[in-house]
Amino acid sequence: MEKRRKRPSYLVPIAFSLMEIMMMWLLLSLFNWAINPLEWNVYAYGVTIIWILFSSVKLSFVLKRQNVQYD
Repeated sequence: MEKRRKRPSYLVPIAFSLMEIMMMWLLLSLFNWAINPLEWNVYAYGVTIIWILFSSVKLSFVLKRQNVQYD
């Protein structure tokens, strides 16, 4: 019997992104977070850059773990 090919779950990246946005909002609220980046505390810029890099690495790991075979 032929094995069915596993399709990627689109819910995983969406749920991951929503979780990351919520965690980022909570973290930046510690630094008196404002909508306008010009009003941010000086530490919020570094935290934001580190968080984005860390999130992109985690997201790539999550997508690799889905084990999708490409054509």
